[in-house]
Amino acid sequence: MDMERRRVWLNDAGVVVAEETGFGRVLLLPRGMDVEASLFREVLEISRNCGVFPRVDYAQADYLPGYRLKLISDLEASVGEGNSVYLWGPAQDLVLIGYPRVPAPPEYCWTDLLRWYLSAQDALNQANSCVLE
Repeated sequence: MDMERRRVWLNDAGVVVAEETGFGRVLLLPRGMDVEASLFREVLEISRNCGVFPRVDYAQADYLPGYRLKLISDLEASVGEGNSVYLWGPAQDLVLIGYPRVPAPPEYCWTDLLRWYLSAQDALNQANSCVLE
């Protein structure tokens, strides 16, 4: 299945709209798939279940605050093994998604749903607005 990075635009109710209004979220989706009028959670499930990459879920609550480097290492290792990685926050909110680097050259494969980043550390630094050692 051919995948593409896409920005989908949501209205205040969290429904995908055609025009660039409201707020945008970025995901890896099947090329050409029409997701207009879908709820964001449905679009996220399409991305998660497209069958291209196996997926691994991580929870921030499983890592003590002093073990952030271990969390980042685990996230990057899972992506390096060819998995799609989903990091969930304490309130079961989606914090970060990582997709395998395909094709081989480094590319932006991490997203906080707002923009793309080269590494999990870059994305978490931006999402949490703090410097990770």
